[in-house]
Amino acid sequence: TTDSLPFLAPTNLIVSNSTNSTATFGWTVAGVETLWDLHVWSPATGYDSIYTMVTNPVNVGGFTAGVTYNVAVRALCGNAQNIEGEWSDTVTFTGATCPTITGLASSNVTDHGATLTWNAVANAQSYRIIYTVFGASDSVDALTNSYTFTGLQPTTAYQMRVLQDCTLDSLGFSDWAETVFTTDSLS
Repeated sequence: TTDSLPFLAPTNLIVSNSTNSTATFGWTVAGVETLWDLHVWSPATGYDSIYTMVTNPVNVGGFTAGVTYNVAVRALCGNAQNIEGEWSDTVTFTGATCPTITGLASSNVTDHGATLTWNAVANAQSYRIIYTVFGASDSVDALTNSYTFTGLQPTTAYQMRVLQDCTLDSLGFSDWAETVFTTDSLS
């Protein structure tokens, strides 16, 4: 038996360089085709788009961080490239997210200071710490997974929230991790 369509389905569809809004798609061409339809859909969100592509691999945008998508590709064939080939196998990918930090804890709490630590995140660029006292907030940035506060008010409750900055990787910011501690009274 022979395939009734002029071109076979592309093979080895891969998804790479996924960010919170883009992904790169590449595949093995089954013949000499030079135009393809890339179908991307997500049953969870109702997202459903077909992109006509003239390059392979190709970078496509418009995705949402944390959402799972399906993707398949097919060749467009014929003299006017108006004959649709078979779809490739479906591949699933998830829009990348900036991981939330874990293990947030306070230690060495004194009347005027405290140390905040958390588990290091691989390839973290920086962390943002928002601290709130008496209803007012301020922030500091940290380049490592630890920050020592000085000059705090004695016998005061501090709310500490920490997030990871992944903007250099186009992943935005992580969700907040939070802890609360109260400084000691003056000795």
